[in-house]
Amino acid sequence: MEKELREALAGFDAAVIAKLASNDVRSLEDAKLLSAEDLKELGFTLGVRNRLLRVASEAKPFYGVRGTLSKASGSVKDLLASGLSAVGLGSSDPPDLAKFKSALDFTSVDAQSKSLRTQIYSCWDTNENGFLSLAETDMGVKTQLTSHFRDRKEGERIWKRFRKSYIRAFVDAADAAPQRSRKATTSSVSGKRRPVSDDDYVTPREFRLLVCYLQIYATMYELFSLIDGHSEGVTVDDDNRISRDEWGQGLAIVQKAAKTWAPYVALQTASEATFDEIDTNSGGFITLTEFCEWIEKGEKRAKTTTGELLGVGE
Repeated sequence: MEKELREALAGFDAAVIAKLASNDVRSLEDAKLLSAEDLKELGFTLGVRNRLLRVASEAKPFYGVRGTLSKASGSVKDLLASGLSAVGLGSSDPPDLAKFKSALDFTSVDAQSKSLRTQIYSCWDTNENGFLSLAETDMGVKTQLTSHFRDRKEGERIWKRFRKSYIRAFVDAADAAPQRSRKATTSSVSGKRRPVSDDDYVTPREFRLLVCYLQIYATMYELFSLIDGHSEGVTVDDDNRISRDEWGQGLAIVQKAAKTWAPYVALQTASEATFDEIDTNSGGFITLTEFCEWIEKGEKRAKTTTGELLGVGE
């Protein structure tokens, strides 16, 4: 095995390196030709496959790989090409949020990121039906985090830390592109069967948007959790809702975040009176859904890059 490939594989188990060598993968050039399907046939786990694909892509861009995402059309492709600053890594991001974003840092428009997304989509699509379900997305994020940090415990911690934000990112991404097909049926809770469309899943052309949404909603959730319980992260004092008292005490956090890592329009003018505007059902508490919808509405109204991204498909 060539020196460059051995160095790139530093940190992998000896068994992984031995299996690659026994299958004539002896150089970086050999490694970059491997697809997600090839690695799966070799018997590598999802986490190892993700890590190997990242190593190969970072060594040199992939070319000639099946690039489904390049077929994205219309506003999705155009907005994503111009909207990278909306989810870019910021030096002021809180530590856990920065870690989460770093593991999903493949939203760029260059050939390397595009190829990596195609490969990662194939890895996340565990039942190989060409669609990503919410369960597959959840497990894909978990696997991506553990493989990125090369530390299962830390990856799982970050995965759990932001897990409440994944469903909103998934639903928004699944609804982004116009429906194209109804491919199968599935059983409902009542036992009845209903047609399933690609609006029920995230398709390859919506995957890049999903990754952007995961970072945007994780940012919103980070701020929400800082206000909830008056503490960083999720603690015993958190109850997944913000009381009027918590909102008032958290205004300093909101105002600071608005000037640094969460520069959302709605946060710029937040005050104690804003509580009633966010609490749309007048329940006496701000839920995560109400908080996200309030921020989203402000971005769309101001026609910011984030607002345009969040409005794709509407």
